[in-house]
Amino acid sequence: RITTNQIQYSNPMKRILLSLFVAIIGLGAVAEDDVTGNARSMRTQIVNYIRNEGYNPSVDDDGDIMFRYEGDNYYIQCQNYGEEVYVRTFSDMSTDESPINRVRRAADFGQNEYKFVRVLVLDGFIRTECVVSINTLSEYKRRFRSYLTIIQEVEKEIKNNYND
Repeated sequence: RITTNQIQYSNPMKRILLSLFVAIIGLGAVAEDDVTGNARSMRTQIVNYIRNEGYNPSVDDDGDIMFRYEGDNYYIQCQNYGEEVYVRTFSDMSTDESPINRVRRAADFGQNEYKFVRVLVLDGFIRTECVVSINTLSEYKRRFRSYLTIIQEVEKEIKNNYND
């Protein structure tokens, strides 16, 4: 038999459990695209800019801008750091079934030849990226084509060095 006191006790528990469940679902939705504030605004501006330049950008589940340039996929991430927005422009190259030592030597060569980029050897791929801090879209627009060209050159050097 349930008394009134037990019903009153069980209702707050149900409310707490329901609140926790809703919070967990909400955190899952935020984790998919955690770009906020200035970074979100900059991302929207960059999407509009590269669309006007003739690319066909889309925003993926992680909040990254994805577009194709000369047959390759490129990505742009925007993140808040204090008052500034850090913008990462990058491309990934697959290294499946390649000897890791040769991959690392080739990546090191690319990193040393082009100081402006970072070359990361990750699980199954190499990421070549340019990361900059910006305050306005015009700062990014001035460098956008240079980022793509530099990333292409570094990836070409990595491939050449790997194949030598």
